[in-house]
Amino acid sequence: MRLLPPLALSLVILPGLGCSAEGAVSLTGSIGNVHLGIEDAAFVSTLQGGFDVYLELGERASGPSNITFLTFSLVNADSGSPVLSKEHLSVVSSKSTPLTIQPGNNATIHFDIGDQSQPGANLEPMELSKEERPSLCGANRLQIIGTIQDSADGARPSTLTSVGFSPTGCP
Repeated sequence: MRLLPPLALSLVILPGLGCSAEGAVSLTGSIGNVHLGIEDAAFVSTLQGGFDVYLELGERASGPSNITFLTFSLVNADSGSPVLSKEHLSVVSSKSTPLTIQPGNNATIHFDIGDQSQPGANLEPMELSKEERPSLCGANRLQIIGTIQDSADGARPSTLTSVGFSPTGCP
């Protein structure tokens, strides 16, 4: 077997980065700094926390990109199955959308997780059902999956994924 030099290998693995076609956009993103806690009270368990979304638009992008955050979900990292009865997490962003990123720039957007009765109201811890707490604590690792739209990529949905993590407050 013939080994490829490191540069050739990176071009094989990452064809959309670096030498891209005119007008191609290189937007990269990830979810990190995840903190999620479960608290038990007399009659209810609650979930609250937050995470950051990191986005960077490559220097060779043909122009700015407008990013819209569509949904965030909490899943079992091993099986990919949802751990909450609600399909998507209720989140509040530190920045309004669409978020514009210029070529060569990056952005960090913080999201808080909880329940908000109406826009502008205080974020409250999210109440968990009797089935949700064991599902959250029983998972080996959890993961946040985010869906965004990038205007420079034809507004096609793209997925961002956090690394696996465990919530605090589980035995």
